[in-house]
Amino acid sequence: MKSNTKAIFEEYCKSVLVYEEPVHSVEVVVSGKYFTELYARVMEHGYTCHSLISTEDDTHIAMFSIASSTDFGKLFDDMIGDEFNEDDSADWWKHQD
Repeated sequence: MKSNTKAIFEEYCKSVLVYEEPVHSVEVVVSGKYFTELYARVMEHGYTCHSLISTEDDTHIAMFSIASSTDFGKLFDDMIGDEFNEDDSADWWKHQD
């Protein structure tokens, strides 16, 4: 892990654990109010969040890893949705006679 990327994690998080094996990943404990900013910053360095657990006191435990090209494909599939063309209920006005 690059030192500047690790510094970003350390800047926002209460705890940072870096795992090199079996897959490079980073486990963090971060306050909920900082999570979005942290995620935006580390995305610029190629990281994605694979799991997130939130507690009642607004603490998040998150697992990050280097994003692969399939991760980006999944992201856009989730944004667009698989049923994008299947639901034509928004076109109800086209079916009027």
